[in-house]
Amino acid sequence: ENTVLAVTAWTYEKMTLAPKTADALVVEKLPFDHPGDIVLQERGKRFASSFEDYQLPRLLGRLFRILDTFALQAKAGARITVLDERMRTKQYGQQILGYLKEIKGLNVSGDRL
Repeated sequence: ENTVLAVTAWTYEKMTLAPKTADALVVEKLPFDHPGDIVLQERGKRFASSFEDYQLPRLLGRLFRILDTFALQAKAGARITVLDERMRTKQYGQQILGYLKEIKGLNVSGDRL
């Protein structure tokens, strides 16, 4: 029996599924914070580069939490696929891909990587 569960990154971080039941995790869009968030805009002003020094580390932290959750739920050989085209078209995409590939036991792929 196959089941597909579609949720946001923020919801997935808090989900509880039975251990070793997930075959795959598909990330459609990288879970960046909303660029219009006033609080985050103000915090970002404290950094030389708001994006590279603040937003990107926040994204990597969120991805870590998502992958940590998935690791508890994943079957052996489960795959993670990132569909976000920015992984291929933006310079930071390679940085994120490198981060993902450093995590032991992680099987990362994507049609657009």
